[in-house]
Amino acid sequence: MAVPVALQNIINAGVGLTDNLMVGRLGETQLAAVALANQPFYIILLLFFGLGSGAGVLNAQYWGKKELPPIEKAIALSLRLSLAVGLAASLAVIIWPGQIMALFSSDPAVIDCGIPYLRIVGSSYIFSSFTVTYLICLRSLEKAAIPFYIYGISLALNIFLNWVLIYGNLGAPRMEVVGAAIATFIARLLEALMALIYGRHFNNHLRFRIRSLWQKSGILARDFYHYSGPVIFNEFLWGLGISLQVLLLGRLSSEAVAANAIARNLQYISSVAMLGIANASAVLIGKEIGAGQEQRARNVAATLTLWSFVLGLIAAGLMILVRPLIFSFYDLTYDTRHYLNIMLLMMALYSFLQGPNCTCIIGILRGGGDTRFALVLDVGVLWGVSLLFGFLGGFVFGWPVLIIYAILVSDELLKFIPGLLRLKSDRWLHNVTRDTAE
Repeated sequence: MAVPVALQNIINAGVGLTDNLMVGRLGETQLAAVALANQPFYIILLLFFGLGSGAGVLNAQYWGKKELPPIEKAIALSLRLSLAVGLAASLAVIIWPGQIMALFSSDPAVIDCGIPYLRIVGSSYIFSSFTVTYLICLRSLEKAAIPFYIYGISLALNIFLNWVLIYGNLGAPRMEVVGAAIATFIARLLEALMALIYGRHFNNHLRFRIRSLWQKSGILARDFYHYSGPVIFNEFLWGLGISLQVLLLGRLSSEAVAANAIARNLQYISSVAMLGIANASAVLIGKEIGAGQEQRARNVAATLTLWSFVLGLIAAGLMILVRPLIFSFYDLTYDTRHYLNIMLLMMALYSFLQGPNCTCIIGILRGGGDTRFALVLDVGVLWGVSLLFGFLGGFVFGWPVLIIYAILVSDELLKFIPGLLRLKSDRWLHNVTRDTAE
């Protein structure tokens, strides 16, 4: 379960990293513009992830009971909501791209460069709304390899089209940032088509039928909103919080935005294994609880928590090892190089703590149905401490950029002890299934 998810995370990070590398060759303005123009997608992507993961809370436990009808209803409900969000988001960025870019930057050059990218890429949100939510739902049915194959093909196409359209290779016009946007749009369209074809023709356990989107959910809808609602809000508020961090950096320094874009993508790649463990643990623990094997669920939780510490240490080590090499891939100013040098060290500590925190919140607490505590812990620290004091430092006290950055990434440190105490208490174990889920 963990390995395909980890490989998929490498692919997802690879999309962002290759875009950064290829667009970064054009200049820091273009790199900052693309990084900021992707913030709206980052927010709604986590909302899609929340909808899929929220359905997964129910799906994994019903999968343990070997009951498929409730799973079909949960998937249909999450897809209805996801498609509605994707359509609304696409319309918003197509109609108001300039206003949305201005939220994240006060630099006119960055805003003007980002507008065409945002409008084109924003048109693909509706495709991603189906792809992301449906493929995450497949994980809860222990079909973690399918998303890996789909995203792998998409990444290969995205890189090839970037090379052709950004730089004007193979006789194509040199389109630079617009070329990167078109490449991303085509890749996301292909993802949606592949996911739809698999769901309709190759998913032997649960064939996807478009008419199932309109089936009544019955009492399962109440369970969905009770247990999945906190997951959806968690992902949305967490994604919005991270975008507000970028907004703050964009208001303080375009160089800091460019450095943060590089550091975040590198950190994501270094941490793919522990994110795989976190996502796999939610499925495995939910399955054991649904099957009535609570002691086995405790054992799985303990084992995966131990491994998350090891993988967090490896991720931190990788960040430190590649730190001297990363500068050779980018043409950066002195200020950006200085910011990036320090940010990579901060991200190393962040990566170590993220291992056990992700396994606790995304994996064990959600798999055990303890979604409300996960919401309070994850979002409460981010909004109540990191964002609050980050914005005060930036707009009220005028603190240096790197001090503010340290505050913004301090949430992993503050979540660490409360999360471990919750796991030790066993209060995270909840069987969310019913004898009947009509």
